[in-house]
Amino acid sequence: MQLKGKNNLSLATPIYVNDLENQKFLIVDIRDEEDFKAAHIKDSIHLTSAQDVYQYAKSHQDEKILLVCYSGHTASVLGTHLIEAGCKNIYYFDDYFAHFELLGFLG
Repeated sequence: MQLKGKNNLSLATPIYVNDLENQKFLIVDIRDEEDFKAAHIKDSIHLTSAQDVYQYAKSHQDEKILLVCYSGHTASVLGTHLIEAGCKNIYYFDDYFAHFELLGFLG
């Protein structure tokens, strides 16, 4: 398997701002609960346990799961672990969470 990404390397597929307008994702926010409560992407869910994210991905195998963290690093690492565990529908935002605010995606 090949590592991908511009900012953070992962076995998962990296997603950038331009990709967000053309594709549909189930968004999993893996940041701290307090930060999620303060600001999060519309329609995203909050999961912090790798096992919970794995179960969510397995129960939504026909949909693209986008992992979001602060800078893309933690999402890239978790994405690699999930791909290694057999998930094929894992993507990660390979950039800073602040981009979502700039785009008006926060709810």
